[in-house]
Amino acid sequence: MRHITAIIALIALLLTGCGNSTYHGKLDAIDSLIAHQDEKALTALDSLAPYQEDFTRGENMRYHFLLADAHNQFFVPMTADTFMTDVAEYYEDKGSEQQQVKALYLLGCVYRDRNDAPQAIEYYHRAISRADTTKNDCDYFQLCRVYAQMAGIFDDQRVPALEIPMWQKAIKYAEMAKDTLSAINYLEHSSGAYYMLGQKEKAYEICKETYKRYKDFGYSDWAAASLSLIIDYELNTKKLDKVKQHIDEYTYKSGDFIRKTSFHNYYNARYYEIIGKRDSSASYYYKLLENTNRISNLENGYRGLMNYYQYRNLPDSVTKYATLFADANDSASFNNSMAEIVRMKAQYNYNAQQFIAKEKAEESARLQKIIYCICLGFGLILFSTYFYVKKVKKKQREKQMATNKEYTSLLFRHRELTDELASLHTDLALYKNDKEEEISLLQRQLNAFRETEYKVGEWDQEEALLSHQTVRRFHELSSRIAVPSESEWSDLFEITAQNIPDFYEVLMNADLLLTDKEIKTCLLIRLYFIPSEIAILLNVTKQRVTNLRGTLNKKLFNTEGTNGLDKRIRSI
Repeated sequence: MRHITAIIALIALLLTGCGNSTYHGKLDAIDSLIAHQDEKALTALDSLAPYQEDFTRGENMRYHFLLADAHNQFFVPMTADTFMTDVAEYYEDKGSEQQQVKALYLLGCVYRDRNDAPQAIEYYHRAISRADTTKNDCDYFQLCRVYAQMAGIFDDQRVPALEIPMWQKAIKYAEMAKDTLSAINYLEHSSGAYYMLGQKEKAYEICKETYKRYKDFGYSDWAAASLSLIIDYELNTKKLDKVKQHIDEYTYKSGDFIRKTSFHNYYNARYYEIIGKRDSSASYYYKLLENTNRISNLENGYRGLMNYYQYRNLPDSVTKYATLFADANDSASFNNSMAEIVRMKAQYNYNAQQFIAKEKAEESARLQKIIYCICLGFGLILFSTYFYVKKVKKKQREKQMATNKEYTSLLFRHRELTDELASLHTDLALYKNDKEEEISLLQRQLNAFRETEYKVGEWDQEEALLSHQTVRRFHELSSRIAVPSESEWSDLFEITAQNIPDFYEVLMNADLLLTDKEIKTCLLIRLYFIPSEIAILLNVTKQRVTNLRGTLNKKLFNTEGTNGLDKRIRSI
């Protein structure tokens, strides 16, 4: 039964994997269609829409990512897109650099379609910030489009001073992406910004350059479409040698003849008016009035005919077309005012967004101050703690030094009295008893510093070695909290080898595998140094000395702990 259950689970898992793989493959195919600008991508996306409940989170995010990309690619408004915020956040967290840039760019395009310029600009900036232009795999193709979109928004808001730098960046990255057509197109668009700034000569030169480059690369229709500003400039400055040729090329070779008809009529009317062919000019002004869908056609047509009949000195016709021109002009002014209201609203939104950004910056500055104060306070606490611990350790060292001095003083006094007692050969029994009692007292006091298991009568009869100046030197060093030099250690080992050779031979037995510190600890124990002295002489903690003693008891005597170690070592 267990085997059957496992097999069923495995089959279900495989089927699930196959399903996910199918969706993944279909999403890859749609991505390829979008990359090749194939509108079948929209149909494919619609066909997957009913299966969204079966998608994993990653597939769902990618589906909406591709949906937004397709809508943007094929000019489908994204005003109703409510998923791109989640998509952008998802790819900011889990996506590659290219995916982050594109997701934020598409979210900016959603706000662009909602006419929310400040939000669109903000997300375009965030998209740019994710691109590392120093990397070889930087997506310059995508980056140039972000800058172009920003330029378009500034153009809509009639801010050419901000628009021009965006076109320059777009041109730069289009050239780096080897997207020649886009680079020329962005250059053409920048001419309009210069024209709006009043730099008409520069705009005219840019347009001539774009026209030439379109021609050089074989884009004759794009070259013809770029002539509108050139024509306008040539008519205004009376550069008429090629203007009629440019008008015809713009009208008939740039595509969409119906859309260009109004421009064709207007430019021809102006051209013939300038060269003095008034009747031909009037015929084109009449043609303008045939298309009443554009208020500019009516305004230009009525004004042109008003001037024509004024030239012909026909007051009734002048009055008629002057009245019609005034009405058309009022309508145009109304439309311009509405456009200005929209622009001012966008500018208001932009200013409001700037105010919010300023408030956020101030809030961030306050937060930084709070963090700074917390860090400062924490630093002061650490500083105080450091000096407190240092002070406590200093007191402990001073206490240890005092203990070692007291022990050394007692030890030296004991040696002196022992020597004095040995030198006395008198029968002064009373004096002898006094000295023996004093020695006994000193022995008991010394044992207070040693292991409690030692008895007063177990004092070693090795006073000559223990009174050696080298041994005394080590006691003095410990009392001053000083570490012996290597030469001093060498002297100590030498006198040990001379006075207790059997012990020295055992100590140096390589089979015991004793470390340098273990050997020195063993030697110091044999010479009646107490643990606090050993800690100073070895430059280790008292706990470390305890650990060394335990290790020695185990290695030398196969005994756990430290009890009896001193006595065993001194019995070697």
